[in-house]
Amino acid sequence: MIPFPWNLMFRHKIRHVELLNRIGEVLDIGLGTSEGYPWVVARLRAILEVDALVLWVFDRRHQLLVKEAQSSTADFQFSPELRRYDEHLANWQLQHKTALSLQGRQPGPTGAATFPTSYQGMLVSLPLTFQDDGLGALNMYFGEGDQRLLDRNLDPGKSELLRAIAGQMAVFAHTRSQVANSTFYKEIHHRVKNNLQTVASLLRMQLRRLDEITPERALSESIQRIMSIALVHETLSQGEIGMVDLLQLAERIKHLASDSFAGRIEVGPREQPRILVNSKQATSIALVINELIDNAIKHGADLLGDTAVNVQLGLDSEQVTAIVSNRGRELPADFNLEHNSNLGLTIVSTLVKEELKGRFSLYRDGDITHARVTFPRADGSPNSIEGNHELENPDRG
Repeated sequence: MIPFPWNLMFRHKIRHVELLNRIGEVLDIGLGTSEGYPWVVARLRAILEVDALVLWVFDRRHQLLVKEAQSSTADFQFSPELRRYDEHLANWQLQHKTALSLQGRQPGPTGAATFPTSYQGMLVSLPLTFQDDGLGALNMYFGEGDQRLLDRNLDPGKSELLRAIAGQMAVFAHTRSQVANSTFYKEIHHRVKNNLQTVASLLRMQLRRLDEITPERALSESIQRIMSIALVHETLSQGEIGMVDLLQLAERIKHLASDSFAGRIEVGPREQPRILVNSKQATSIALVINELIDNAIKHGADLLGDTAVNVQLGLDSEQVTAIVSNRGRELPADFNLEHNSNLGLTIVSTLVKEELKGRFSLYRDGDITHARVTFPRADGSPNSIEGNHELENPDRG
């Protein structure tokens, strides 16, 4: 009778515990580092002694499976066929949640695509689940040589070690998503607070001009400004996180202005690449475009019976340009933005200078008046919302 190798089994258990402890330390550090998933996956690949490690996580907010990180040795080559299968298998895991191993020249699981025969190594795919919800997949690739962690007869579905690794990664992914959601909602609250401060500033500026216009018109203009800010939030909810498509935003402001204007408002050019600005800049440029369209209507199109206002947007070397044009009356010879501006142009000048860090000018070209705004596009990060939107300008009472 051959004695059972208790000592060997005990040594394997100790080694597995040591591996899990090292993985736990990496994941703890990973939660506190801005490098996040790529940093974690690179270190996990080294600890697990695999040729390649790919982490897929399901983004529930956008309903997308995202390849969060990939790490491989210098010798490992991901063929296009293998890359496609890796993604297909991750999608398959979201539904089936089944740990499995695949070998070159062997069929894949039922319902999955055929495993590439060109790859002769072994693939171990672990589903990441938290409270029975599929979070993604961890795909590990082993070459044809001797395996230090897994042998080719190991059943991933029964391996306590692999289940523990998948469990640790699932908790990490879940925690990361919770932290991201918390940050996201904090950013939203901060953005709303800033925009409410902007509204308050606009109302105070309007209050100081009540002797120039009727209360009904003052209230109508204030509502229009608040609605233009609301359009920023509407556009944010349908696009990239923290980013706004400027052409799409201008189109919505156009429709807002069209409610009180029988003429035509053109926004373009439509064939240009998308111009994405962060949420802080979007609020300012929304107010600027709204004021310039309103100014063009009041002092040009409506006054002279013209039927068109033109809004042109462009991006050149990270400089964003917005030009609002119309066949308005000629500017007075002594016109000066600092001294002759109405409230709308005062708001535009203040926003462009203090919030957008850009330039604003009014000029005449033939029989057309142009209002031109240029500003540098800021960092696209959603975190670019720090600071307060205060528009108070005490020198312009």
